[in-house]
Amino acid sequence: MRLLPQPPGARPTTGARPAADAPAVRLVFALVAHCVHLGEARADRAANAAIRDLHLAPIGSSPRTLTLEALDQAVSRLRQLPALAKPLLVRHLASVLPPDAGDDVRDFLRVLCVAVDCPPPVLPPRLGLLAAEEPPHRLAEASGALPAHRAATAH
Repeated sequence: MRLLPQPPGARPTTGARPAADAPAVRLVFALVAHCVHLGEARADRAANAAIRDLHLAPIGSSPRTLTLEALDQAVSRLRQLPALAKPLLVRHLASVLPPDAGDDVRDFLRVLCVAVDCPPPVLPPRLGLLAAEEPPHRLAEASGALPAHRAATAH
């Protein structure tokens, strides 16, 4: 909301989001895709779906280089998204994570949420951690190999 008159020569704002948001979305998707070894085509499709759901102008293409400077600019632009659009963006980003995604990309997603003032997503536990943390009888019970009443006595 603008309280003061616009300076001479300024274009009136109509409430439309800047077109620069789409390249910022594309950059963040490209970075996540790079971290989880996802193909560029799949990252582009996921970014396009997010851009469409966020009602952004579908401009730009996949970023050719991923730099800290470009990430900093992208985060600054994503911070300007409406509050209700940010969780939608994060859900789209989380949807490209494979079940075995490492802690580094999961932490990046959480830090991105803090940077753009968005609640962090609920991410499923990593597949590799489930096998390492659960006792064998719990894994057998979860897979149906061990009946629940026998699992209770296996402790």
